[in-house]
Amino acid sequence: MAYNNPKGLVENFAKICQQAYVTALPQLVHPGKFSLKTAEFKKSLAKKDICFVSVDKDTHRPQKLPDWWKEKYSQYSLAAKKPISFKPFDFAQPGVIVQHENIVVRTTDLDGFCHVNNASFIRFCYDAYIACHVRQFGYTTQSDPYRNVKTVSCVFKGEAELGNVLQVSFVQDPDNRDTYHFQIRKNPGGIIFESCLEFFPQLSSKY
Repeated sequence: MAYNNPKGLVENFAKICQQAYVTALPQLVHPGKFSLKTAEFKKSLAKKDICFVSVDKDTHRPQKLPDWWKEKYSQYSLAAKKPISFKPFDFAQPGVIVQHENIVVRTTDLDGFCHVNNASFIRFCYDAYIACHVRQFGYTTQSDPYRNVKTVSCVFKGEAELGNVLQVSFVQDPDNRDTYHFQIRKNPGGIIFESCLEFFPQLSSKY
């Protein structure tokens, strides 16, 4: 998985908490040169766009989709649709305050191939935000640190393994106080993950 963009629908958040069965309706949107884009949607709950990248299992580098695959499945794709694009936030722009948190990869963060699971990267960002908020403001001031996520956009650029120490850096969006941009770095290795999390509007803590 190279890109993920789920969106929760706030008006139906209560339905998600009822532990009812959910039906996913995947649909091929765009077969690209190195990737394919699908859309999974259920109007009453959430919408999600995913872009999968074809990767060579030996080199771990993107490889071209086979011609037979594109010929077979292109007929099922939606017309006039383009691949998903992700525009990284410029952390070096003046005026932004960058926060940093270190995360150690644990066994529960891994998938069946002993690499960090894709969902764990998103949790690292969320955990870093909460840890920074609690350290600066505590639990009872400056609103509740445990916020519900409205939208997530992310791109996976590399792998992490058990015991790696990852640096999570994040900034608040200058134009939207409920949106934060994240980068995860591995040393050596550079940036291996980037994401943008938009929270629902912040509420005062009940405790």
